[in-house]
Amino acid sequence: MSFATTLSDAFMVVFRAPPETHEEVAARVEEERDDAASPGPIEIRKAGLNDLVSALREGFDDLRALRTDQITIAVLFPLAGLVVAGVVADRALLPFLFPAASGFALIGPLATLWYAALSRGRELYGEDAAAHPVNLFFGPRGRSLRVLGGIAILLFLLWLAVAGVIYHSTLGTSSDKASAFFLTRVLTTTAGWKMIVIGCGAGIIFALVAVAIGCVSFPLALDKPVTAMEAIGVSLQAMARNPVFMLGWGVVIVVGLVIGAIPGLFGLAVTLPLLGHATWHVYRRIVA
Repeated sequence: MSFATTLSDAFMVVFRAPPETHEEVAARVEEERDDAASPGPIEIRKAGLNDLVSALREGFDDLRALRTDQITIAVLFPLAGLVVAGVVADRALLPFLFPAASGFALIGPLATLWYAALSRGRELYGEDAAAHPVNLFFGPRGRSLRVLGGIAILLFLLWLAVAGVIYHSTLGTSSDKASAFFLTRVLTTTAGWKMIVIGCGAGIIFALVAVAIGCVSFPLALDKPVTAMEAIGVSLQAMARNPVFMLGWGVVIVVGLVIGAIPGLFGLAVTLPLLGHATWHVYRRIVA
């Protein structure tokens, strides 16, 4: 058994599903009936940048209708406070602050999957049925979603390990301006700029891998009865057929996270659910 599978199964133990309501049971039964009646081959469409704009617009409509920004605020601010408190308490964590923040894009499809599930529920069953999508994660498709989540977390942890090696081999072992503030050392020393260049290069590689395997696989596993590996395979095919569109979506994700993080992470209360809702509509434009 792989570590990713073990990690994903641990999620099932910790986050137990609440009892299904009558409406949720009916929706699940209807989904299973539709899947059995028309499994059909998965078709990958050709998408353009205008589809990307439309997906963002529809994602914003979902955000306004479901008001997921309010729920995000309730979860995000305590987490942001813990991060700030940790850095203040232990300055040794400061070199990992940027890699952790930028690496959030690697687990973005997992972190925003709940928003995509809400958008899916709203599209299929209306706003009332979209209120409680959590049972999707524990239903017939839950295992694929948990395996994909485990892979995303492993990719994030691998990125942190690589970032740590880069820091240690550049600025971490340099004695240049050793008593200066960390950010000053990063921007005014040769070792600091070496760390920036190597780190950005490695980050681009990780980002491309994350977009290629995660952009379509998560909403696909949410929407159709596929295994995690099948979902990743379709996502790679979508990347090959729509490289400009997929790279454009990756740029939108990075820009959205940066804009959201600039005002002390407060902007993420809007950009995070917006990107999550838009993910569903990006998927719908690529996969038939």
